[in-house]
Amino acid sequence: MPVKFQNRVIITGLIFSIFNLLLFAVGFYVILTHKFNPEDTAFYTFHPWWFIFKDIISSPNLLFNVLASILCLLLFSLSGNAGLRNLFRKTASPEIFFTITFIICLSLENLRTGIIITRVLSLSVYLSTALSQGVIFSRIFALLCLLVSSLYAVGMKYNNYPTLLGGVLLLSLTLAIIIPVDSTMLQVNFLHKLGDERGYMFLHFVLGLLIFLNYLVACLFRRSRRFLLIGAGALMLLIGKDLLYFGVTPLITGLGILLLTGGTVLFSRQVGNFYLWV
Repeated sequence: MPVKFQNRVIITGLIFSIFNLLLFAVGFYVILTHKFNPEDTAFYTFHPWWFIFKDIISSPNLLFNVLASILCLLLFSLSGNAGLRNLFRKTASPEIFFTITFIICLSLENLRTGIIITRVLSLSVYLSTALSQGVIFSRIFALLCLLVSSLYAVGMKYNNYPTLLGGVLLLSLTLAIIIPVDSTMLQVNFLHKLGDERGYMFLHFVLGLLIFLNYLVACLFRRSRRFLLIGAGALMLLIGKDLLYFGVTPLITGLGILLLTGGTVLFSRQVGNFYLWV
């Protein structure tokens, strides 16, 4: 029964990723056929952890750079899901399953395309704000899925996956609603400014640290250095997705997709080697 549920989630994720790609294509067409100048947007420019974005707003390619980074996330979500699905069939590893759910969540970055469209078509700011909260939900959900994956590496045995996934979803939704969003300001990646950016970044940092520490503990207690490499792969996934979240230049987008791809390959190979003993 657990494997059937996991397979349904993975297949649903594939369909969801394809659906988001189609929506992106429609959204790109709408944006392309309407005149829109990003320089007319009230951007929030103070990013203490991303100071390299200081002069990005004046770039004439900002809009298309952001759309390119979203497209890369959508393509990675689809290809990563399809690639790891084959490994999951062989191992039925919960680490792989929750990593796949992490990858599926990345396709919800397409909601930022919707935010751009609300600006292009002058739609309700409430819709734009709701889409931003949807993006925050997906990012928190992705982090928590990767955290759960690391807990199984440590030795967690809980196998009621529907309940666990539902609990993670509910927690992510609650946190996304609690975090305030400033409807009057946009970041340069076309996401509304968070009212409590420090709180969100602290949550992001703590969860990322816990994920890596769990793999470090797994390396010590399960006496396999493979878990240290798995932890390195997870760290690459975390950094890669963050770079693509802020993919406002080709260099940042390129580094992001490189880290995501490399992290997925390293993660999946080491998990596969551990469970299949190859």
